[in-house]
Amino acid sequence: MNFNSLVKKYGDSFFSVAKQENCLDSLLENYKNFMIFLEYSKYINEIFISPVISKKEKLDLLEDIVKLVGYDTLFYNFLRILILNNRFKYLTGIYDYILYLNNEYNNILVAIAIFAYKPTDEIINRLKDRLSSISGYSKVELELKINKNIIGGFIVKYKDIIIDASIECALQNLVNKVGGVV
Repeated sequence: MNFNSLVKKYGDSFFSVAKQENCLDSLLENYKNFMIFLEYSKYINEIFISPVISKKEKLDLLEDIVKLVGYDTLFYNFLRILILNNRFKYLTGIYDYILYLNNEYNNILVAIAIFAYKPTDEIINRLKDRLSSISGYSKVELELKINKNIIGGFIVKYKDIIIDASIECALQNLVNKVGGVV
């Protein structure tokens, strides 16, 4: 995953303070809930990123939201800093980076597994075990997707690695070996 330096700066600071204050889980929960709130309240998100609306108005709105929902003080202060520094538009990127840091800290590999059909639990568990052994991560979380175009087998994507064990790929390789004549 590629994260710009600004996202890393704020994400590293958030993660460091959350670990230091021993409240990482609750702050991540606050962050997740706030992201869901903004997803359903796109108008409010537009207010926070608008250059036309004053910082004071944005801070007042944020304070009202925090009073209504009851976010942690540390999370509230983090959001205030983003508003004061005109960095609110990076909120989603920072969240994704913090989740990445949290997974690395907890030795969790997050991967996408694409199958032609819904796999059985046994296949999923065997794939997780295999990914754990080749990647060195103690835990593997799979996001499952279905794509009938791969015909059979699977494709796994994690970090910058793609493992293509699909029938579609095998057929394409066979076609390439025989010179494109089928």
